[in-house]
Amino acid sequence: MVGMSFRQRNLLRNIGSLLDWITRDENLHLTFGINLLLTIMDENEDLQTPEFAEEIRSLILEAVELEKEYNKDMLPHGILGLNADYVNQYVMYMTDRRLEELGFEPEYNVSNPAKWMAAANDTLELVNFFESTNTSYEVNSGK
Repeated sequence: MVGMSFRQRNLLRNIGSLLDWITRDENLHLTFGINLLLTIMDENEDLQTPEFAEEIRSLILEAVELEKEYNKDMLPHGILGLNADYVNQYVMYMTDRRLEELGFEPEYNVSNPAKWMAAANDTLELVNFFESTNTSYEVNSGK
């Protein structure tokens, strides 16, 4: 989120482009993981028990608690207008979205504090890396 905030401020544009590619890759992993889990559940009715559902939900919520503690350690005093509470609210908001995608009820019921992240994640302006033109550097032809 800190890295993406540079893009919001129109700073470090090349880092923003790099983060776009990473975000695209991670979103593909996320989509694959959700589809895989839903397919496994659909094809294996014997797994569709309340106990298994609670185990999956518990693992997700445990991961969120670990992420929240990590954010507190990483942002003890905040940076660039971001702080652990802000980032953690976004984590909880996104967790509720993912829980719903998996068929669970939301856990945290918080609003999205970082609506600008939707633009960063949902409207990536990517081009083919090998077809793009580098416009970030100038060559000094006059010595």
